[in-house]
Amino acid sequence: MTMWKTVAAALLLMCAHAEASLFDDTTFGNAGYVDVELGSSQYFYDPPELVVLPDRRIVVATMLSDPAPQAPTLKVARLLPGGALDPTFGTNGVATVALSAFPVDWSYVTALVPFADGGLYVLAYTMRVESVSGGGVAYHPLAYLARLRSDGALDPGFNGGQPWTGDGRFGHGSLLVQETGVLLVAAGDACCTLGYGIEARRFRLDGTPDPGFGTGGTLSIPASFSESVGSMSVPGGGFQVFHLKPWAHGVPARNFWRRYRADGSLDTAFGEAGQQEIPLTDSFGMTHLLPLGDGTQLGVNGSCPVRWFDAEGRVLAAYTQCTRTGSTGFKVQRYGEKWLFSGEERFGGVPPPSDGTYLHVTDRAGNFDAGFAAPQGLRWRPPDAPSASYAVAADGGAHVVIARGSSAGLRVRRYRDLRGTDPLAEPVPALAPAILVLLGGGLLLLARRRLRTV
Repeated sequence: MTMWKTVAAALLLMCAHAEASLFDDTTFGNAGYVDVELGSSQYFYDPPELVVLPDRRIVVATMLSDPAPQAPTLKVARLLPGGALDPTFGTNGVATVALSAFPVDWSYVTALVPFADGGLYVLAYTMRVESVSGGGVAYHPLAYLARLRSDGALDPGFNGGQPWTGDGRFGHGSLLVQETGVLLVAAGDACCTLGYGIEARRFRLDGTPDPGFGTGGTLSIPASFSESVGSMSVPGGGFQVFHLKPWAHGVPARNFWRRYRADGSLDTAFGEAGQQEIPLTDSFGMTHLLPLGDGTQLGVNGSCPVRWFDAEGRVLAAYTQCTRTGSTGFKVQRYGEKWLFSGEERFGGVPPPSDGTYLHVTDRAGNFDAGFAAPQGLRWRPPDAPSASYAVAADGGAHVVIARGSSAGLRVRRYRDLRGTDPLAEPVPALAPAILVLLGGGLLLLARRRLRTV
């Protein structure tokens, strides 16, 4: 009898530790998902922008797409924590903003930043393609910056209640919300020649150019022999730019900060004449700077973390190990006390399942959380339309929200991490084989007892 008890106890322990990772949050919308009808679809490979507010409301923004050129229209939806569209936002939970009356060939949202009173900054990019004589084409990119009130309407206190329109470079730049206004920083490049320099614009809270910044609110920094791969605000109203000088001709890569004061002038008191080198231990420099949502930043090479920086760019930690997540649309964010990585693999000519969005989790020391993606393997992939492009947002430390385009709008899903700290997060048996073995063992025990009593 002792042997049977030991086997049964072992089976119970196996099942108790077989915890699932991400499951549909059945308390959200239609047993885990919500379809937001927008009357049209977005471009398949351009995910929407997505944020989860501190009160757990969900905001998702996109631009609609069509085979024929159309006027760019911004759509922003806000969902209550339970998944219902927020009736206090826009019209039945959806705000619609016409950015221009002129048709464009494609458009998408590039940044969505909430602020304390419930309002939003939305940055968008559009492209119009024009045929020119001789069979050529001309490209006309534009950037749009809009500020919405907490009810979804354009804020009349910003730029006269209209979106700001400017150089298309800003559409892919950094959107830095500061205490006295908002700063747009368009990156500089150093390709085959000197490339082009950095362009920055600061707006006051009313949307007018800040006359105390640069020249009339605009700062133009000449091109140099390095690339700017990220920007961040620093205390005092200034900002600093993260530079990369790639490996070339046997010369190791370099990363360095260059800091500017609130008026746009170079902060010569910082480092050596405004520039501070970041020591590297290998030949690969950091190619992106990613905000983590808590004032700190992560410098990465492709999709591998290299350095963790504090709110002034000082190194908090260095990393040498890496679990790769696709570098297209790559993002890192706080996930409770851990980090949630997401990104896509998009390689021409490679069919799914090589494409699509993947997620994984590490702790802040860079140690991989193998349980997060279980039982899929090292990385988790959305089972619903796995080769689609998803926006990903952490909801505390026990929920993950994802959103993608659908044929008529957006689909938003929320998952529960059953290992998390949320009160609803309870361990459950996840592996059907373990459950079946346990049940089988129980039946065998029951049968043995019956046979002994006969």
